[in-house]
Amino acid sequence: MKLPHIDPILPKAGRIAFDGPDWIFDLKYDGFRAVLYLEDGRCKFRSKRGKLLSFSMLERSLTERIRAKNAILDGEICSLAPGGWPDFRALMRREGEIAYIAFDLLWLDGKDLRDTPLSQRKKALERFREKRAAGVIRTAFFTSGSGVGLFELARTYDLEGMVAKRTTDLYWPGVRWYKIKNPDYSQNIGRYKYFRRSS
Repeated sequence: MKLPHIDPILPKAGRIAFDGPDWIFDLKYDGFRAVLYLEDGRCKFRSKRGKLLSFSMLERSLTERIRAKNAILDGEICSLAPGGWPDFRALMRREGEIAYIAFDLLWLDGKDLRDTPLSQRKKALERFREKRAAGVIRTAFFTSGSGVGLFELARTYDLEGMVAKRTTDLYWPGVRWYKIKNPDYSQNIGRYKYFRRSS
């Protein structure tokens, strides 16, 4: 079947970390935001602006090892350094372990999950990873309710930050997510000069 094109929800900038029983906090992975489409026996990635991203080896691995007729996931393409933390500069050079880290499952085997609350989509994503994509898709670390603790973890391990989402969020335009960035994140140093050099 023909899969729909889905525009990813783009988080707005948030100011400070917070706790809340009705919130899920995803660790923010530094990479390329990518919606993964499994359709007609092959995987492809589209950027947050809808452009095709080329990661041929990763695409082949996912195509060969995901057990599903069709699927759409939201996540991040990252280069993982030893220890599993993202290395953005290595990703720009296509070096290191290139991995897809999923944080949402939007479609599976003909079923549209966008009208399902985020808390349930998270559970469906974990079942999908365990039963249909073990060893080929990683899932983003997240916590329910404890945003302050996760943000301190991000600062301790020099990670980019986190994204706050409501447990009841559907996946439709108008939903607001909030990115809360680590102000001391070391990979931000010289980043924009690096972008201009690589463009």
